[in-house]
Amino acid sequence: MLNFGRNVVDTFRLAHLGRRRLLAAATVTGREKLDRALASGDGVILVTGHIGSWEMGGAALAAMGYSITTVAGVQFSPALSPHIKKIKQDLGIDVVSSNTGLKRIVKALDLGEIVALHIDGDQFAGGIELSFFGRKAVFPAGPAVLAAKTGAAVLPAFAIRTGRRSIRIIIENAIPVKGDEETVTRMILKVVETYIKRYPDQWCMFRHFWEARP
Repeated sequence: MLNFGRNVVDTFRLAHLGRRRLLAAATVTGREKLDRALASGDGVILVTGHIGSWEMGGAALAAMGYSITTVAGVQFSPALSPHIKKIKQDLGIDVVSSNTGLKRIVKALDLGEIVALHIDGDQFAGGIELSFFGRKAVFPAGPAVLAAKTGAAVLPAFAIRTGRRSIRIIIENAIPVKGDEETVTRMILKVVETYIKRYPDQWCMFRHFWEARP
């Protein structure tokens, strides 16, 4: 709850930080992996979870000059969602919905840009049931499907909080896009599990994550 509260503050502070302060608040480990993947021209799917300070992480990458498109549903409340969307767009992050944003996501990848997706979000229909910490849960197939169709690289990435107002963005090795969507998603989840185990207090999940869907 403490980490989530700080995320709420981070989100509304983003509009007032400015590029210089954003860059000062973030360090990056593995940036060369991201740049190498982007150099192919096929785009990059950054897959993350609700760990650390993901909003500040996206804003910091945008401040570094990366073009980012992300998917978001209702954030905090229907009344606040448009305001939060504007904050992100003013920072250079294109925000789309899971229902209507597919064309813009594909276009961003075709342009060789970044698409950031949460693997533990609930803004998707259907999904794949896979084991997560030994129990079944439903996950979106989107990252694996998009990578197979567009040729984009899939890189797990996390914005880990290192202080009250500082983060470390960690970019992991690319996930091989081989096999079916379940195989690729399972490899993504293995990395996500590692980070949740390492930073359990930074995983913000306040819904019945393992509850089977009808």
